[in-house]
Amino acid sequence: MARRCSRATSRFTENIEIHLSELLISTGLLCLCLFLPSTAEAGLYTASDQILVLTPEDVDSILINSTAAIVVEFYASWCGHCIAFSPIYKSLARDIKEWKPAVDLAAIDCAVEENRKICIDFGIRGYPTIKFFHAYSTSDSTGQAFKGFPREVRGLRQNVIDRLEAHEEHWPPACPPLEPTSQAEIDSFFETNNVEHLALIFEDSDSYVGREVTLDLLQYDNVAVRRVLRSEEGLVAKLGVTEFPSCYLYYPGGNFTRLQVQNEARTFYSYALQRLPGVLRSGMPRPVTSDLHTNNTEEPWRTFNRSRVYMADLESVLHYSLRVELAAHPIIKGEALSALKRYVSVLTKVTGHI
Repeated sequence: MARRCSRATSRFTENIEIHLSELLISTGLLCLCLFLPSTAEAGLYTASDQILVLTPEDVDSILINSTAAIVVEFYASWCGHCIAFSPIYKSLARDIKEWKPAVDLAAIDCAVEENRKICIDFGIRGYPTIKFFHAYSTSDSTGQAFKGFPREVRGLRQNVIDRLEAHEEHWPPACPPLEPTSQAEIDSFFETNNVEHLALIFEDSDSYVGREVTLDLLQYDNVAVRRVLRSEEGLVAKLGVTEFPSCYLYYPGGNFTRLQVQNEARTFYSYALQRLPGVLRSGMPRPVTSDLHTNNTEEPWRTFNRSRVYMADLESVLHYSLRVELAAHPIIKGEALSALKRYVSVLTKVTGHI
């Protein structure tokens, strides 16, 4: 009898251990299902990266007959080259986010089973592949491949502009003109355009600064940007331009003044122009001024004193150093990290006295 009880107890204990093991396995699988990303989220990009994540459900609606030009990266999430390139593509998305809705960036993971047919249909044979889709692309379009594309933001940005300018027809409606302007257009500009500020960027023919700044200001009202080449001798002489690139603000009646920036570069131009009086992001309400007393006292234009440091100069330096130069380094360590700490320490002391 004792032996039977012992055997029964042993079997009962074994059954409990088996059920406990099954329960632990089931619980572990449930946790994995809860905490592991879904197939749509397991790729290298998310919507927070300012990149459209394409799926079989929306690829046609995004790429076909779109009012914007679309740049698409076809990649495989297991591909080492794609993984190495992903931080660059994310940086590009942040860099040109102001170019929407004229240009948008997208990506699709060809390693996902349901996406494979899409990648095959678009003729993808290697990863990563970048293709450009013009605005109003048709259903039979497979895009234009970026062959041997650069692995850095500046080169990619310029490639996007080259493709954008190659539109033979169906120019993106939200995209301003990127071609060089002429003196005849400038002389009659304010007769047909209702903006307060006209920024003229004088540059050489191989410069991209003017086109980049034009797109950077795409989402802003009350300001327009035009590109003027060095060869436009009439305008160059009229404004006394001697440096290329340089930016001048032009107003009705032929009045003009040079835009003062710390560095004659795209980032500084865009930053300064976006903060001109009366310039607001599209859709933003204008400040209410009905309860404010307007000062009608006219102040004479004060000449720029190069021996002084202006607040705008300090803001430009801080913006460029922290948002451009610092952002260009994916990893900061060693002596570079020590230098950054010292720089921040100095900024803290200086700004504390302003």
